Amino acid sequence: MILMGSGFDNVRRILYWTLPPVLLAFVFLRIDLIQLQYNFSLVDPWLLMAGLLLFPVATLVGALRWMVLLAPYNNTSIPFTYAVKHFWIGLASGYFTPGAIGMDVYRVMVIGKRYGNYFLNMSAILTEKFMSLFVCMVVIILLYPVMMPFSSSPVMTEILIMAYALFLISLVTIIVILLAHHHSGFQRILSAVERPVTQWLQINAIRLRIIKRGETVKLPFRKIIMPLLQPSRLSILLTCSVVIQILAAFASQIFFDAAGYQITFLVNMFLGPIFYFILLIPISFGGIGVREASFIFLYGLFGVPTETALLISFFSMIGGLLSISIGALFIFLEKPAALET
Repeated sequence: MILMGSGFDNVRRILYWTLPPVLLAFVFLRIDLIQLQYNFSLVDPWLLMAGLLLFPVATLVGALRWMVLLAPYNNTSIPFTYAVKHFWIGLASGYFTPGAIGMDVYRVMVIGKRYGNYFLNMSAILTEKFMSLFVCMVVIILLYPVMMPFSSSPVMTEILIMAYALFLISLVTIIVILLAHHHSGFQRILSAVERPVTQWLQINAIRLRIIKRGETVKLPFRKIIMPLLQPSRLSILLTCSVVIQILAAFASQIFFDAAGYQITFLVNMFLGPIFYFILLIPISFGGIGVREASFIFLYGLFGVPTETALLISFFSMIGGLLSISIGALFIFLEKPAALET
């Protein structure tokens, strides 16, 4: 197991440093730089600015979702300003780590240092990722029939199959968790899953110096799922996840309008979850290379010219950099000691 993990880490490190330049080289070999420059000269700066401003709004919604998740795990209400500050600092500090995992590590450490419950707070972030993935798969499945008139590529079928597979895995997981709350047989299934997960967490907790050697990690699944059994809280969390996807789609729509290219909003809504999923894969720093290649390929399925798709990917990257610059401002304004509280 250790050897397998070590081998995987080595492959990931190699991809992390080699994949971005390879993808960028592939992208720039395919585009017409003169056409790209011409397209950029036609961009409406006011519309571009409007699209960029939606990125900080989406970040605020993400901070709200995190705050709502944290409250039951820490048995107290988390101040919204505190959640916003550290969500944004985490975004800035983890943007260039693989899959933005540095953001998650920062959030676990800072909230754990103030409130304790490191592993419950880690489970809150895992729950956040799981819910985002579930919402993304639902969006893809619901919009797929609407997308058929816009693209007949066989890749669309492959996307649907993958979405259904991940949706079914998510659905089965949710059903098992809900049944485990009332059925002893399913509780045994969760207990069987809990043991290897706890062991993995304990190894990594010692590595990150969250606990000392000899200490035992306790990860009570029942305590993890209890907050998700509250309909009001669950509806807020799901609504936040949906709103984030809608804001991302609107930002892309505005970017296309700024570039003078007509595209239906539903295409952006359909592709947004796919981009989210791709950029979660920890194989590139800041999504560089992966973002550009995926925008060109996926928008190409709907007939968007390569140069236009690349321009939209640049705007998306600028939006992300705008958000992390706000996080960097929080870091600059905070004293080092204040980041611990």
